[in-house]
Amino acid sequence: MTASAEAIAQQKAQKLLKLYSSGRKTFSMAKLVKGHLHLRSPNLEGVILRNAYLADIGLMGSNLTQAILDGSNLCRADLSETNLLQASLIRANLSKANLNRANLREACLQGADLTEASLRGADLSYANLEGAILDIETLGTANLYQAILPDGSVHP
Repeated sequence: MTASAEAIAQQKAQKLLKLYSSGRKTFSMAKLVKGHLHLRSPNLEGVILRNAYLADIGLMGSNLTQAILDGSNLCRADLSETNLLQASLIRANLSKANLNRANLREACLQGADLTEASLRGADLSYANLEGAILDIETLGTANLYQAILPDGSVHP
């Protein structure tokens, strides 16, 4: 990531945190234009939000490619259909989070708490779940191709 792209990502992170701390919880918006529904979701590619408190946040369909959310509290967050490609969520609290149909391909979820998280249809191929806290049944229909499982084994 270039220095200017990193600076833009940091500006977006600061704006998100400011809005969140003022009470705003949902950042994906739906708008009806000439009878058609349009969804607008934030582009937070490369954002760095280490140890951020973002419980109950709604970022449905957002772009969080290569975001760094290590140690963040995303408890009960709605991250459905969110792009978390190559994101870092080391020791993040994702308990009760909605990650249905999220792209977590190549994401690092080492030591993450995924207790009661919903991962239906999520892409976790090549993701690192080593030491993550979750019920294997929680993974349901998730794609685990070549993912490193909590016990350190690699899923076929």
